Amino acid sequence: MKIGILTLQYGFNYGGVLQCYALQSFLESLGHEVQVINYVPTMTSSLGKRVLAKLKTINSVSDLIHNFKDFTRVKNNINKHSSQVNENIKKIFDNFRQNRLKLSPKVDEYSINHIRDQYDAVIVGSDQVWTSLYGKRHIYFLDWLSNEYRGKRIAYAACSAHNAVKGGTRNILSKLLSRMDAIGVRDTTTYSLVRSINPSLTASIVADPTLLYDFDEFQEASIPTTPYILAYILGSEIEGGHLNAIKKIKDKVGDLPVISIILPNMSSGIENFSDKVLMEVTPEQWVALIRGAEAVYTDSFHGVIFSLKYQKIFFGYYANAVRSSRLIDLKHRFPSLPIYKSVPQELDISYKWEVKDYIDLSKKFIRSYL
Repeated sequence: MKIGILTLQYGFNYGGVLQCYALQSFLESLGHEVQVINYVPTMTSSLGKRVLAKLKTINSVSDLIHNFKDFTRVKNNINKHSSQVNENIKKIFDNFRQNRLKLSPKVDEYSINHIRDQYDAVIVGSDQVWTSLYGKRHIYFLDWLSNEYRGKRIAYAACSAHNAVKGGTRNILSKLLSRMDAIGVRDTTTYSLVRSINPSLTASIVADPTLLYDFDEFQEASIPTTPYILAYILGSEIEGGHLNAIKKIKDKVGDLPVISIILPNMSSGIENFSDKVLMEVTPEQWVALIRGAEAVYTDSFHGVIFSLKYQKIFFGYYANAVRSSRLIDLKHRFPSLPIYKSVPQELDISYKWEVKDYIDLSKKFIRSYL
């Protein structure tokens, strides 16, 4: 079977490209021919329309404040980092895509329908493909697959930061989701979104693709040979402060140097508390750095997932509205995980992560619908 994966492969985000590579690799291990649909959107809205769409998804004053802080932080960081660093990190991600992903010819919202008949199945996901809910097109809800398309339409670990949709968009999405052969979502927030769109739809919560694959070929990536704490922060500083959080970690693992991985537009001041800052890290090195760390400090969903995957001591936190739902969901389903909203009085690094059955069921979900 020839399968097309539709996801957010085009960004400069470690979790985004790694989950895509993991799903591609797992499907290939089942004997399928796999291609990542190289969809890169070109349709842009005016600033006013983008702000209005964002306001529709904000449920509280707290969400509004966090979104404003994130906008200001990203703008400041883009101005702070040199254009050469930005170009270098783009090349790193572009090289990964070219060397690791089986990409289709590049398409956009106007041309994507031209390749639909190449695939016996299209899988949308993983990652936050369903966070942008409002707009003229719903590419990630497969609006480009016509009624005449006879292949499989599957969502696997699709994710959204929102648990409901408003207005006429709800009816549009209900029709699109009703055409899917299977709906697998990554967390309870997205499960609630599907149910709010159409209560008659059946959705399953499945594992992120990175839990289905071992990444053993990344073990040779270059990393420090002496013990270290790894920090990977994408959003706002934790309530209580980075310095206090790092102290809690050092109380558990010792006074080890802190190495921070910084993407040019994603720093939140963690570099001020780091002994070494890495700004040009490949996805292979990113995986190896987590695998080799004594402890990990992160607000990244995939930072937490890879810490769990490699059974690391970690301190996860959420401060941003867009990222919080995924981490809150993990904490809800696995209460012992050290994921916090603010720096705790005592960091508890013991946790239970028994997910073999969960992963086996997720693999079965994919096999049963292909």
